Amino acid sequence: MRHICTLVLLLSGWTASAMQVEASTIRNSACGAANGAIDIYVSGGTQPYQFAWSNGSTAEDPTGLLPGTYSVTVTDANSEQATGNWTVLNAPVEGSAYSAQDGHASCTGSMSGEVQVIEYGMNGTPPYTYSPPADGYDPQGDPYFVFFGTPPGSTVEIMVTDANGCTGTVTQPIVAPQIYGGPNMLVSNIQGSCTNGSGGKATISNINDGSFWQAPRWTVIDANQNSVNGGDQVGNTITLTNLAPGDYEFVRDWDPFGQYMAWSCEGVPFDRIAFTIPDLGPDCGALSGRAYIDNDEDCAQDVAEVGVPYQILQVLPGPLYTVTDDNGNYAIDLADGSYTIQQSDPSLIQLCPAAALVPFTISANQSVIDMANRSTVPLDLATDLSSSFMRPGFTGSFHGRVRNLSPQVSGPVTITFTIDDALTYLSATPSPTSVTGNTLTWQLSLLTALQSQQFSVFVQVPVATPLGTDLSSTLVAQNTLAEASLTNNSAVSNDVVTGSYDPNEKTARTDASGSSDQFLINEDEWIDYTIRFQNTGTDTAFTVVLTDTLSTLFNLSTFQQGVASHPFALAIKPDRTLEWTFADILLPDSGTNEGASHGLVKFRIRPMLPVLPGTEIENIANIFFDFNPPVITEPSVLVAEFSTGVSDDHGGGITLSPVPVNDRLRVTAPVGITSVRVIAADGRVVIAQQMNSTSVDLKVDRLRAGVYILTATLDNGQEARQRFIKQ
Repeated sequence: MRHICTLVLLLSGWTASAMQVEASTIRNSACGAANGAIDIYVSGGTQPYQFAWSNGSTAEDPTGLLPGTYSVTVTDANSEQATGNWTVLNAPVEGSAYSAQDGHASCTGSMSGEVQVIEYGMNGTPPYTYSPPADGYDPQGDPYFVFFGTPPGSTVEIMVTDANGCTGTVTQPIVAPQIYGGPNMLVSNIQGSCTNGSGGKATISNINDGSFWQAPRWTVIDANQNSVNGGDQVGNTITLTNLAPGDYEFVRDWDPFGQYMAWSCEGVPFDRIAFTIPDLGPDCGALSGRAYIDNDEDCAQDVAEVGVPYQILQVLPGPLYTVTDDNGNYAIDLADGSYTIQQSDPSLIQLCPAAALVPFTISANQSVIDMANRSTVPLDLATDLSSSFMRPGFTGSFHGRVRNLSPQVSGPVTITFTIDDALTYLSATPSPTSVTGNTLTWQLSLLTALQSQQFSVFVQVPVATPLGTDLSSTLVAQNTLAEASLTNNSAVSNDVVTGSYDPNEKTARTDASGSSDQFLINEDEWIDYTIRFQNTGTDTAFTVVLTDTLSTLFNLSTFQQGVASHPFALAIKPDRTLEWTFADILLPDSGTNEGASHGLVKFRIRPMLPVLPGTEIENIANIFFDFNPPVITEPSVLVAEFSTGVSDDHGGGITLSPVPVNDRLRVTAPVGITSVRVIAADGRVVIAQQMNSTSVDLKVDRLRAGVYILTATLDNGQEARQRFIKQ
């Protein structure tokens, strides 16, 4: 019997609520036997209760009842009464709604449904016998039954006979294998393998979101149903490595020993997802390694020496590309042949191997090349800032990053973010050190080599904000030590309050002119792309994947990763496709949490030089939410032009001589020059040099004949640019 307790308050004028009595369950008599039962519960009144049944019983829940109608009078401590009456039927053996359960089909290698019968709650007299006979019993003594040839959609019947010979049937539909609303697994970041190798990789995500009380066992099986890997207590995401080409299945087994749920098919797992590792051919091997900052210059990475994150590496001939992860690791499968690999970061001075173009040979082998680097780049902090859409009455978000671009350690860092006065601050992650109005401040002890600090800020756009309102929010980073340049220590997010919009989009903005529709050949050098996405579905998105295929109009070796709203993994596919995987993002749908349903990623890249007037630089992105078809963004199009009324060169006062040049190029400026770079027509930085002088002589004798661009950073914060011809 279940009681509903009532809180008694000793207040003047208070009276208990009216008492009611209802039946919770009625167990009918099995073939006229005295085994019926009535379970009631009482609400209201004042405990204790007294019970008077029409058959003379004073029990709360009478048992051993024959078929018939029974009434009860319940009296509380204040003599208030409530009555009820119910009928126990003469019925066959039957169970409760939960007696037959777990009707799941298609265990591994079969089309068999399995049903478990829970004997507790059945109305007969035990022990019970069954037709068909039970195929086994679980540790609690309840039987289970396997029905061969019963695919999902079938309904099975089990005849039950109790100890008195009374019979009955229980029925159960057979459904597809499932768990209690468990997550659908996802496969991403698939990497092929050589025919005779095992360099394949795949990431499985959305495995275990906590909806079941224990983590599953996992197994990887090949096309012959042989186990090739496995383990216990898997988390929500796992990256599988060392896979040969072929078809695989990743299998979850939520009940490997068949102790709790009959539908685990006695430990044979069925909950799986298939994937294929592409075959890259018989004549190939793999190259892997790490790029890192070698502080002690001993060509061995020590614990405190950091990897170079998200650096593009170019393999020739090809060109082919791979990218380091956030720890500086990289890997790529290659056909047999002779190659070179080269780092793209011009600020790095490669120590080991000695040659910048590192030669290697693939002959069905696994080659490892670690690249130890030093850098003379002085301390330099850089900021990056992006935002979601801003709509009246909705939550908006900013995502910022402060990164140490150098291998030097900074002093204490102060990050200040000033939100436009038209917006209302809501929250931030991580929490600011201080908040004064719309000014947020974070105090950091320091930033180590190449370290970055990201943050997210959420704001409310007031309902009355007019559409078209211009917003400007600013991010500033400062540290106590001198920096090479302060021009990149601040970033501004200029936004416009909008009404309706496409929540999944890709936008472009050039670095110098700030244009979203033109690339000014004589001014712009970089294109900054932002991909925004929003979960407008009806449930949480567990994994989001963004892909962006870059045409040959882009110089892929100049790619630079920018700020992102959530943690991600980056890969480059053989067809020049960038792929960001946001595993375990748990992005809520816009109906549940509109403000948190948004995400973004930002990157910058240079176009391939020379850029000719009239060239249309077009780019789109594909956005995948779990298993759904991709959302394809509208194209972002920039048209290359010379800016009106401005000369082809943006000299800023610097002078180059002689032009054309053979061996030495003199660069002079009216103010101090802190650094110069020489950029070839294909976008590669061929010379990068730090200095502190108003003039410098550059050795250009080893450059091939052609047109080059020299950019100089001046100590007044300006950047000057001139073209020259190398003979």
